[in-house]
Amino acid sequence: MTLANGLLLPFIALQMYWHWMIWVASLWAITFPGSSWSLAVIFNRIPAAGPEKTLNEVK
Repeated sequence: MTLANGLLLPFIALQMYWHWMIWVASLWAITFPGSSWSLAVIFNRIPAAGPEKTLNEVK
């Protein structure tokens, strides 16, 4: 989904000059939320990185 989002970038950028590209660029309304959701799921599965002990445990 993220790759599809990136492949739409030229159509989004160039639709100001070639108006017919707005129809292809409108697919971004589907791919952007989909890629945001999939990245959120991936990042939630990664364990948080940080120190093993908190500052209160060090003292």
